[in-house]
Amino acid sequence: MGAHRRGNGFDIFAGGFGWITASTDRVEISDTTRWIIDPDTNKITALVAVDFVGQAQTMAGMFRLTDGGIYYYDMKGLDVKSGLQAQNVIESHISMPTSGSYTAQMPLIYPINGENAWFVPIYWQTAQGESTSAQATIKLAGLGIIDAVNLDHLAIVMTSEGSKTYEGPDLVAEAKSRFEGNQPSTEKTVNGTLEKVLIRQQREHDIRPNDQRNRLRGKHSNPELQRC
Repeated sequence: MGAHRRGNGFDIFAGGFGWITASTDRVEISDTTRWIIDPDTNKITALVAVDFVGQAQTMAGMFRLTDGGIYYYDMKGLDVKSGLQAQNVIESHISMPTSGSYTAQMPLIYPINGENAWFVPIYWQTAQGESTSAQATIKLAGLGIIDAVNLDHLAIVMTSEGSKTYEGPDLVAEAKSRFEGNQPSTEKTVNGTLEKVLIRQQREHDIRPNDQRNRLRGKHSNPELQRC
């Protein structure tokens, strides 16, 4: 169905044919299905994220599958970045360990204070040839939270930071606390050339006589104060 989407309808030629241009509304599944417990119903729910065809960096929407039906949430025009983009940014902010490697996987979008954010688990795994078994050793190493629109706003917490250890709910709580406390600055730097100063400096001959006397008197311009 997603491959034949054009606007809000269905088009068998959405992929393009002859003079018919390809639709930019086509979507495709971008990641594996996420199974969660819906906080509203306390039931298991499946979430399937989709991106626009050929645009893996932008999220198109989300399918939610429940025992009551299938629902689609259209995110077109919201500039929500994809889970793939989110995990790539998280990985770029992690220093690699002395052995093995870190990978960010299985991102899940979730609202924080009314804004969408990606929760991105960080895993450590043995490097090729380091594992003593046939399969590599993989374990949870941290959690990253990143704004789904502004990828510069993020927080990363590792399970082991110095003498502190974060696991389970404590790991999530610490990541959320740092994310909420690390709000991006709203200040902007404007580059340009100063063309004209609009504030005119007041010259001595522009000051009226009364103003000149008051300026010379300073704090003693008040008659009551002068008598003191």
